[in-house]
Amino acid sequence: MKDVPHHMKKLNRQVVRSIHHEEMQDAKFEDKLPSPPNWEHPTHQLKKQAKEKQTKERLARKPIHKT
Repeated sequence: MKDVPHHMKKLNRQVVRSIHHEEMQDAKFEDKLPSPPNWEHPTHQLKKQAKEKQTKERLARKPIHKT
């Protein structure tokens, strides 16, 4: 019969593998869940629209210097 440390190592390995297996199944379950929608804040959206408007106005101007 094999010694006690061998059996302890074997049991520990089985426990670690079972825990790892459970974690992998939990991760797969979490991957299946839909992610929550990413809502932008209205202030952020207003600032973004204002910046786009300013950029369009700036690019629409006639250049002063010849390029």
